Amino acid sequence: MNVFSHMDAKFFRKLDRCDINLAWSLARSHIGKHLFGNNGSPTAFTVPFLTEVTNYDLLNTVIREKQNWFDKIFAFHPVFKVAGHLSHLLDNSLDKNILLEFGDPIVGTRKFNRYFVLQIQGERKHVKKHVEIRLENCEISELRSHPKQGDIILNMNIADLSEQRHLYVIDRVFTVGRIYIKVVIDNEECDLRLSGRIPIGFMYQKYSLGRQGVLGPREMSSFKHHKNAKWIRKAAFCEWKDSTPGTSDIFK
Repeated sequence: MNVFSHMDAKFFRKLDRCDINLAWSLARSHIGKHLFGNNGSPTAFTVPFLTEVTNYDLLNTVIREKQNWFDKIFAFHPVFKVAGHLSHLLDNSLDKNILLEFGDPIVGTRKFNRYFVLQIQGERKHVKKHVEIRLENCEISELRSHPKQGDIILNMNIADLSEQRHLYVIDRVFTVGRIYIKVVIDNEECDLRLSGRIPIGFMYQKYSLGRQGVLGPREMSSFKHHKNAKWIRKAAFCEWKDSTPGTSDIFK
């Protein structure tokens, strides 16, 4: 699948330097629309930070920042952040092997492009900018089953977790085997090549979170209400993985 798109004024203005991570963040909406889309509307989140893709894999968790009355009245976008792998949040009384029941993924390629190329370009005041993103070996991984109410108990003594009433658990991940990204601004150019199992998109299940740390039951959560959410890098209690998959020389 090949997609060519004109770089709008906002994208052009914000792409003020040759920066791979910046280009990825600006191109996220294009990737979601064309790669995870249904009739032009995305149905999954595109990973917000390319340098931290491993934190958006199966059984990783997401929490939502509380909104004050001002944010709610003026309909500000919700703010989400990752909270680490579910195993890091379990109550000490639980055996972490309990997650093996849910962590055995089903891997397939249904309704997902095996090869995708996105090119976004524009020119203003004799300045040319171009972003190219190539993705190969696109697959879907999802949990074989989901925790039921009472299966999982979380450690509510973890900082910040005690304030949460819901937890979002990633249960479907869109991965690729290879990524190539190139950014060109006039005569300046930079690129990045990655290979491995690389999460680039995800979906989650929303769970209620009891005061004693009991997870469940599952609740309805509409992607369309969160699609414009702001993402920040991590929660205060998150056991963080700040790394990308191994690189290799590909797409030659």
